[in-house]
Amino acid sequence: QSENDRQSYNASVTRNDTMGEKGSYNVTVSYNRRDLTNDGTTDTRYVDVPTGETVLSQHIAQASSQKSDGLFATARLQW
Repeated sequence: QSENDRQSYNASVTRNDTMGEKGSYNVTVSYNRRDLTNDGTTDTRYVDVPTGETVLSQHIAQASSQKSDGLFATARLQW
């Protein structure tokens, strides 16, 4: 999976089996990894209308990144 030209990965493994005539079970383990970045800019200009004078002119540049790993496991028994 790709978001903003960055890759995200997921993998899962599942095992289903029986316990003789007593029942069955399944186990699933999943892993995921995300790597995201966000960039942005904001330009603000305030003008005093009667004089036409600029009272504020600012440029804000922002950048952030997020990396995360996740592990999830679940199991079910049936008898």
